[in-house]
Amino acid sequence: MVERRATRTNPYAYTLAGLPNVRLAGIRVRRCRKCGAEMPEIPRIQDLHRVIANLIVKKPGLLTGPEIRYLRKQAGFAAKQFAALIAIDPSTLSRVEAGKQKLSKAPDRLARAVSVAVGDGEAARDVLLNVAEQLHAHNRKLKQGSGELDLFTLNQRTWSASRAA
Repeated sequence: MVERRATRTNPYAYTLAGLPNVRLAGIRVRRCRKCGAEMPEIPRIQDLHRVIANLIVKKPGLLTGPEIRYLRKQAGFAAKQFAALIAIDPSTLSRVEAGKQKLSKAPDRLARAVSVAVGDGEAARDVLLNVAEQLHAHNRKLKQGSGELDLFTLNQRTWSASRAA
């Protein structure tokens, strides 16, 4: 094994995050002389992932598919949960994460907000998971045609509204 310190001029390409342009400096990297495989020593990796997420959230322009996937995974959400929270269909999220489609501005902003909220702690994540489950159940009911509808009743010549069960 050969050891080196990754520098700004010779950084380590950190592909494990699933992002194409993440480079690390200031870490030790060991390289196998036979196969050339590199093994980084990355201290405080959760802090690194938080810094990456914060940079992604603050970037101008729409997020890319890999950035959306990174934020979702960093926040700890399943695709269905995350899709519900950002008000898109899970199949749309799949196409976005695969780079086959872009998010529009509103879901892009929601994705950023959800990831920032989760960064505020476990309580925020639990609240969002609860909301995601409720939204998913509600959307499932609507697709099945059994969602709650307003019932409008004509009584004499006056209309009234109530929630149908």
